[in-house]
Amino acid sequence: MGLHIGPGSRRKMTLFALFFLFISSGAYSQSSDYLKIRNSLVMFGCGQVDTQMVGMTLRNLLALDTTAIHENLHLYYEDLAMSYWSLQGSIGQDIALTSCIAAHRKALHHKPDYFGSLWGIAFAYIFHGDCDRGLYYLGVAKTKCKRKHWDAEQEKAILKKCSTYR
Repeated sequence: MGLHIGPGSRRKMTLFALFFLFISSGAYSQSSDYLKIRNSLVMFGCGQVDTQMVGMTLRNLLALDTTAIHENLHLYYEDLAMSYWSLQGSIGQDIALTSCIAAHRKALHHKPDYFGSLWGIAFAYIFHGDCDRGLYYLGVAKTKCKRKHWDAEQEKAILKKCSTYR
């Protein structure tokens, strides 16, 4: 004699399975937002930051499996870019700026109009000596920023930096 599952039991099992899927998918989606884990990874913010803190942040970020992140991934890449930018003196300017640019490009892949990475990649390209690309991204960043928030003095300083390369 085999186990017989009646129509009422099947419905209960189906409801249980649907409930389990609903609960587990909700838990997964909650853990897939970078902002929910950011504070446990990033060791710097406002205030004084030392190279050791930035190095720890970089290690934490590089160890993260980003395939599980589905929200705010552009912020992960911006944090990665800022870590590389901050470590120019430790790992070498060329490596730091190349890595910073690559991270900003990934951030822009996930959110093409994100001002923070448009500004950051413009700055990194210009300091890396590629004014054509830097000025391109600076122009795009300017279109994404409200006029009252645009820093004209910093724009002048960047343009001056480019004039020294040419």
